[in-house]
Amino acid sequence: MNLHAIKTICSKIYHTFSTEGAQEIPASDLSLLIAYLNVSPTTVYCMEVDEAGFIFSTRTASFRYHHDEKPEERLIDVV
Repeated sequence: MNLHAIKTICSKIYHTFSTEGAQEIPASDLSLLIAYLNVSPTTVYCMEVDEAGFIFSTRTASFRYHHDEKPEERLIDVV
């Protein structure tokens, strides 16, 4: 999966949580994030969402997405 594709998925997830008040990542998006992070598909995850973006965490990996209105300014960081 290329960086542009994962940024697009993360933007969609961010909007789902921030504007629609979602409590879970849609299954199709979750499977793509899990594949990107290369963690077990049965992994339990935690989401922390704020106005700047979100952090997706599992026991073995954390992934930070910083949202920006300009797609080229959106940042992804595996921490």
